[in-house]
Amino acid sequence: MLKFIKHHLGSIQHVDIYPIIGFVLFFGFFLGVLWWVFTSGKHAFDHMEQLPLNEQEN
Repeated sequence: MLKFIKHHLGSIQHVDIYPIIGFVLFFGFFLGVLWWVFTSGKHAFDHMEQLPLNEQEN
């Protein structure tokens, strides 16, 4: 099975860029979430903390 995959991946030109693109997308998303966590205020987290417990519809 692995030989089959290696053979077909080897026939694709510039296949070495796909892992780099995947890493950049993952790292960018991770940094975006990290930035959001540090820049959002305590009020936003308090609001999200109470969401499952609120019985009233918004």
